[in-house]
Amino acid sequence: MHDGTIQGVGRAVDGTGEVDVVMWNDSGTVPTMIVGSTGGGKSGATNILTTAALSTGVLNLLYADPKGNSSTALAARARIAVIGKTNVLALPRLIGAILDARARIAAQAGADLIFPSRDVPGWMFLHDEYSFVAHDPKVAALWTETVNTVRALGVWVVGCNQSQGQAAWGGDHARSAFASQVIAFRTNSKSSSDLVPGLVFDPNELPLDDARPRRPIPGMAVHAHLDAPVRWDWLPSDADATRMTATGRPAPELTVSTAFDRYFTQPDLHPLDTAAITTVLGPAIDGRWQVGGLGATHHLTDVPAGAGTGAGSGLRRSPQPSWGTRTATAGTPPTPAPARAPAGVVSPVQAEVLALIEGGTVATADLVAAASASKAAVHDALDTLIGQGRIARVARGRYQATTVAAPAAPAEMHSTS
Repeated sequence: MHDGTIQGVGRAVDGTGEVDVVMWNDSGTVPTMIVGSTGGGKSGATNILTTAALSTGVLNLLYADPKGNSSTALAARARIAVIGKTNVLALPRLIGAILDARARIAAQAGADLIFPSRDVPGWMFLHDEYSFVAHDPKVAALWTETVNTVRALGVWVVGCNQSQGQAAWGGDHARSAFASQVIAFRTNSKSSSDLVPGLVFDPNELPLDDARPRRPIPGMAVHAHLDAPVRWDWLPSDADATRMTATGRPAPELTVSTAFDRYFTQPDLHPLDTAAITTVLGPAIDGRWQVGGLGATHHLTDVPAGAGTGAGSGLRRSPQPSWGTRTATAGTPPTPAPARAPAGVVSPVQAEVLALIEGGTVATADLVAAASASKAAVHDALDTLIGQGRIARVARGRYQATTVAAPAAPAEMHSTS
């Protein structure tokens, strides 16, 4: 690491030089795209870059994983981890709050550019599997705007994806915003260097290997204009290490988990960052916030706290529910989504959608336009409200509210607090 640059993470296979990755330079932070097919090397590159970035002691990590299981090591260690597609679709509200705080920090400093430092720590926003949410217009618009503005705010944004194709990024504007710096591993699609200017090799033409034992690091092309593909440093996962020892190979000196534990040095947040996050999620638990995934501590909605029945602080001490379930107490199996929920159980998103329908906004398109939630979250709320018997679909794309009777046997209900 030197002055915002991660040095020597890859080497040209013909020995002509090494590759550096720039987090920030004199113009601010450099948004970065990491692309490649499954098994192509994205995770390995991401682990190397994240380890280096967080070893500086001037960056905190916000990790978004819509897939839900991309990196349990990152999910358990990021200052903020948002896990699962539904939660990542609700992320714009939190991102907006953090960026507002960063703008205030810059204004108070009277600076057009703020750089990560001990006095004003910055952020690494790492978005895994971006294509999982690129289809949502509100989310795509949010990230396009974010990547185009964070250069001045001390936030390094890194997006991981399986393709350079426009659809996988939600539009050419979003793709070009992430493409200030590109790390492109081999892809199985027709992703081409003409999609992102500056790549020397087409990602679908990179070699699978160079006569060495196969590992998920076949090569890369970056804005370095090298004449040969580059081999990337490999940081094995815990699963890789287990497999290596099981097959008689020597155990690696470092794995993802041991490297993260050894080198991650996330500083205390700036007070304005803390206030912004707390407004959305509630106070930190053990110094961090995790929405979704194993060991979740908080709940994230994409409408302001206080909207609708039962809304309040984002603090949540029980695990985030998975697809098609609602939270139950320990030892109680989750209730499938189609089953009718108790009358008082409604999320803030569902409460907003229900209130709109009761107020006369009954068409799907009008609900999506009126709601502060994302399109996908609105559709999910509609399905849930129908399953709970709170609304009925009276025609294609039109709904009406229904009356839900109180539960007949309240003694069988379990608290979710």
